[in-house]
Amino acid sequence: MLCIVSQRRARAAHRPPRHHAQDTLASIGQPLNWIANLTVSTAFPLVFGALGRNTYLIFVALTAFFGWFTLTRVPETKGKTYEQVAKEFARY
Repeated sequence: MLCIVSQRRARAAHRPPRHHAQDTLASIGQPLNWIANLTVSTAFPLVFGALGRNTYLIFVALTAFFGWFTLTRVPETKGKTYEQVAKEFARY
């Protein structure tokens, strides 16, 4: 998800050097994804040992939160011009 949002934001925020911004954000997004995967795979056995089957409630809560965040806070860019998208992202 981070890669998709960052690439869309790069397209909206940096029109002329678009490919450079996309490459830069992808270079940041990939290591963050690897670090997040390492964190989850390392922490899961420890958390599962402490909470048992309730460990999955953490993932359910995070999925619900990020689903809500995406639906309510991430603006739609499909079918919009560059100027419309830039204006929406200017609020952030």
